[in-house]
Amino acid sequence: MGLLAAGLEQALAEAKHLSLILGYHRHIANRWLTTVRSGDAAPVSPWATAAFVVPLLGVLVVFVWGRKRINALLKLAEDRLASADRSLHRTTQSPARQFLRVLRATHRPLEWMVLFGVLYELLPGGARELVEAQLLWSIVIWFLMGAVVVNTINVLAEGRNDVLASGTEDSVAGLRLRSLRFVGGTVVVFGLALVLCARLVGEGTIYSWVSAMAGLATVPVFLVLERWWRGTVFQRLDRVRKKSLIQTWILANRSGWQSFLAAMVGALQLFAAGTLRIARSWLSDFDLARRVHAYLFKREIERLGGGLSQLAPLSPRLAEELHPERQPPSWITCPADDVRVAIEERYATGRGGVFAVHAPRGMGKSSLLGALKERAGAGATLVECTSKTSIDTIRRAAERVNAAQAPHRVVLLDDAQTLIEARIGGLTRFDEIIAWMRNGGEGVTWVLAVDATLWPLLERARDSRPLFDECHALPPWHETHIGELLNQRCARAGVTPNYADLVEKLPAGADEIERQEAVEAKRAGYQRMLWDHVGGNPGLALQAWRASLAQDATGQVRVRSLQTPDSSTLEALPDASLFVLRAVLQLEPAGVRAVAQATRLRPEEVLVDFRFGKNQGYFEDVDGGIRVAWPWLGAVTRLLERRRLLVGS
Repeated sequence: MGLLAAGLEQALAEAKHLSLILGYHRHIANRWLTTVRSGDAAPVSPWATAAFVVPLLGVLVVFVWGRKRINALLKLAEDRLASADRSLHRTTQSPARQFLRVLRATHRPLEWMVLFGVLYELLPGGARELVEAQLLWSIVIWFLMGAVVVNTINVLAEGRNDVLASGTEDSVAGLRLRSLRFVGGTVVVFGLALVLCARLVGEGTIYSWVSAMAGLATVPVFLVLERWWRGTVFQRLDRVRKKSLIQTWILANRSGWQSFLAAMVGALQLFAAGTLRIARSWLSDFDLARRVHAYLFKREIERLGGGLSQLAPLSPRLAEELHPERQPPSWITCPADDVRVAIEERYATGRGGVFAVHAPRGMGKSSLLGALKERAGAGATLVECTSKTSIDTIRRAAERVNAAQAPHRVVLLDDAQTLIEARIGGLTRFDEIIAWMRNGGEGVTWVLAVDATLWPLLERARDSRPLFDECHALPPWHETHIGELLNQRCARAGVTPNYADLVEKLPAGADEIERQEAVEAKRAGYQRMLWDHVGGNPGLALQAWRASLAQDATGQVRVRSLQTPDSSTLEALPDASLFVLRAVLQLEPAGVRAVAQATRLRPEEVLVDFRFGKNQGYFEDVDGGIRVAWPWLGAVTRLLERRRLLVGS
């Protein structure tokens, strides 16, 4: 297979063999044409001709019709997705829009591939076995697949951060596409040559020579690309604010024979940096990678938190402004939007129904009901349920929305879990109210917000009866939504958090821009750490956030390492106290009598646990009962879940 005499002799033999194959097929084709011209060919059934021609014409008509309309339809769909991205204030394009961008760039060669594939399948069985047909199919597929790959890479290389400005073109877009086509064409030519050689004469000498030439072709290809991109490489390196020693050397050798080596090194460096940036962006799409980063960030700032002991807690005013139960000034785009839209679409039909929204405390059930009430207008009313809420309360709410004569009649019941008692027979009042909603509240849309701690009890006790028309669970928030919530609350409270205490000492010679970049990195890392710590719960995120803020002597708000309560006291509680803790979480605001009934403990024992919990800080008084305090809510929930005292639905 080399270039010596034996290899040359073998290559000549393969060439002769190839000429014999081609000559044979040329002879067969000439003989077939002669037969057709002389009229000696076997007659073809008109039905067989129609069975081939009619589908062929149908395929061609569909192909021509589709080519005129598909691009416009894809453009319309992409514009709508771009508008949705802008309305949701996305910082990156949605996956659906990315897919449509790739499809718009590749649909032309894909259409031709589908056309040739259908035509190939329409050929008679004998025609598909012909070498000519198979070779033509291989050539078409290689060139069309090359076009698809080139266009896909070009679209992906444009990036996905152009959400607010659609259709912007990079200054080097034309050069990038030309380079991709040059490389893609080279790969297709050599790849197709290898396939044809293997199919016609086997993987022999000619195949080996073509493979070797493909490897050698990388050198001229690289030289051509280096020539095309030299100016762009120098220009991009010149825009780097703080240049490394290698970058300084590259820019110092822009001319002369050294420019070739400098441009080559610069291109490799830029390519490596871009690859790492894309890899980081890709990894950040995975929850596991973000959680690992959050854990490492937490360990890092814990080392820096020792010097902030002289700071004072937030003032009562600021602490109240950042309280998790304080209603937001405006609705924040979050995963709960899907639930809100689903309920709005349902009550817009006017059919009414009973719907349930369940989630843990802090996930935004009350905010969701407030947004539904505001958007529904005068025809909506909100009922704050308590342990004393009766059918009469529900009836009066229905009368109010019916008297409003509004297009939509919506009754929203917050804290609907208070209608349930965690004891035998504790669902009686809840069943009566649901039965009245079904019979006496026709045409009214009822939305019940139920805490996740009691939802499994309700679901298992009444799984045989369709209590609700639809059930929606509020999903956890993404870290970007958590960050937007924190920024909104801080802006309303007039707080500008200072992250400077969490920034490690910068190297000598660092300027103000580098310091701002380090602070920005700490801000993004802190928000990711909060998101991971609270599991995407916005209420718990606000609580952890305000607990981690402090004020110095000048009143400036500074960010400390994450402040969490010491849960060692909880871990040491006996089983009976854990049962009380679970009952309080399920029945809050809970009283001594209700907890005693739920746990089968004596009221005196429950009262002791209440007093101990309030002294330790994890219980607080509210509305004539007690509940788990916000600073301890996350720790209590995790403890009960770990002890299998709280289970999912």
